[in-house]
Amino acid sequence: MARWRYDAQPLLRYATMPEAPFYREIMEIFAEAAAGYVSRLSPEDVHAALLARLNPGTDEPIEDMPSVASVKERLGQLWRWGNLSQDFDTARATSLESYERTAYVYDLTPGGEAAAEALAALDEALRRVGGLQAVALRHIEEMLGQLVNALRAAPPEGERVFGLCEDLHARFKGLTSNAALFMQKVNRLLAAPVLDIREFALFKADTITYLNGSGAGTGR
Repeated sequence: MARWRYDAQPLLRYATMPEAPFYREIMEIFAEAAAGYVSRLSPEDVHAALLARLNPGTDEPIEDMPSVASVKERLGQLWRWGNLSQDFDTARATSLESYERTAYVYDLTPGGEAAAEALAALDEALRRVGGLQAVALRHIEEMLGQLVNALRAAPPEGERVFGLCEDLHARFKGLTSNAALFMQKVNRLLAAPVLDIREFALFKADTITYLNGSGAGTGR
């Protein structure tokens, strides 16, 4: 009997929202802060970091730059999804009464950190689809030459032949997996009712890099 999983992950929900780029910028700010041993960011801290990321090296206003209030709203949503912790900013409280009115500060939760790392790994894997294979092909060529020499030995060394065959199998399997992912991406682009210009540009750049790299040193 099939066993169904009902453990939907709200930790990854921000990556599927219409405002996913906004949410992911915020999560990257917290990930970078955690890597630098900085914690408990206020909405104003996050807003300033967003401004620095989206408009580096200038104080010119950014069109459609989110407000501090908008940042606060997204931070609250990320807290509800479990990506961030939420605590009173006691540093701003000067009395018991003001403690209740003070703003919140936020920090990355272990689950939020794991989700950010998973998405970063996914991004990296997608960038490698259709990527440069020249190095892998050169290794395969070298291993084939070693295999030929090993088979010509009298008598052939069984363990070395077996090891080379295992290494070749792993290399070819890696190339096959990469090619399958590449073709899946091609098929998705062809089947899409509306073409995403940015995605197409990235795909085009990856393809050109692949073709230039694979043909290097072969005369093609």
